[in-house]
Amino acid sequence: MFRKIFLSVILLFSFIREPASAYAQDLGLESIAPQIGITYAPNTEEKGLMTGIYTNFGELSEGIEIYSALSYWYAEKDDHSRSAIQFSTDVKYFFAATSGFYVGGGLSINYESEKSDGNSDKETNFRPGGALVLGNEQFFGKNIWFIQLKFDAVSDYKAISLSTGLFFDLYR
Repeated sequence: MFRKIFLSVILLFSFIREPASAYAQDLGLESIAPQIGITYAPNTEEKGLMTGIYTNFGELSEGIEIYSALSYWYAEKDDHSRSAIQFSTDVKYFFAATSGFYVGGGLSINYESEKSDGNSDKETNFRPGGALVLGNEQFFGKNIWFIQLKFDAVSDYKAISLSTGLFFDLYR
């Protein structure tokens, strides 16, 4: 199991490190943000909280940026709970340099755990997934505040999350 996770993380980072054009030659970690939010799974009606670290790796081309996140979320309903550690990479398109509104999508690697209180067994799964994102970034002093709506599709499980955070620029 660890080997699959390790190889998948290496594969995702290889996409980040390989520039798509001459414009993207300076890709690298630019800023980092703590992230917190709520999550909801419509197909199981589970609700919960999520937290994580969000990173900006820079622009691929004009208005197109790469972001990665390592997050943990926990959701429950009645006697059933589900949690996951997720590593994701998203590509976002910003509509205008001054507006801050963006839309995008990406891939994720998920290590999920599912448990029912009536059953002492805990089921864990390693699953790839995909996501669609919609959000807004605005300057907040020298930093950038964001709010994001994300739809995750992981095998038979779908989740919607609303999160916020504050990017701290590593080079200012």
